[in-house]
Amino acid sequence: MKLTPFELAELRAMNLFGNLAEMSAIQKLLKMSDDCKMAFGDMNLPRSVRSAAVADARAINDIFQTMGNTREQAGISC
Repeated sequence: MKLTPFELAELRAMNLFGNLAEMSAIQKLLKMSDDCKMAFGDMNLPRSVRSAAVADARAINDIFQTMGNTREQAGISC
């Protein structure tokens, strides 16, 4: 199926906005990951808080893994 120039532009715009949204999510996840690392290393915090930070960090890593797998299936890898 051949796309019209307008349809192609629309597809490219949607792809751009999707990538921008994904980049924003990645930045937020990186910040959360840094916060988890700091919380885990802070021995003044209760053990339950530090344990929750480890669990959150693992969940964030799972999200990154899923994002990477999705990109790889789309043919994007580094």
